[in-house]
Amino acid sequence: MQILKDIFMLCKMMMSNFLSLFSKNKRILSLIIFHLAIVILIFFLIFIKFPCPFKFVFGIPCPACGTVHALRSIIKLDFAGYLENNYLAVPLVLAFWLGMHKKSIFKGSKIIDLFIYIICFLDIIRYFSKIFVDFL
Repeated sequence: MQILKDIFMLCKMMMSNFLSLFSKNKRILSLIIFHLAIVILIFFLIFIKFPCPFKFVFGIPCPACGTVHALRSIIKLDFAGYLENNYLAVPLVLAFWLGMHKKSIFKGSKIIDLFIYIICFLDIIRYFSKIFVDFL
């Protein structure tokens, strides 16, 4: 029993030392934890198949439909599958990431805004063309 207490105390001490490194700038710690959570979420989305909740509720594909399948295809180096599922998956993920960090990293750059608008516009065109073709 004493061994478990010692292990617990050691882990607590190591964690407090780790957190003290970031005590001056808690923003860095929060960014690390946030990005770690995003990576874990993406891992589960890519490797665990589940139906799209938007399509399940509304009966039509969502505007980003096929993005997870396309990312799974990229990881498996199946470029034909990537193009078939959603050829804008990587630019969409990049636009999402740039949009999240626009003010902190890029200081509100107008080029980033333009890139995000162009990718969103292209995805809307892709979305409506896919819906139109699916209904024919």
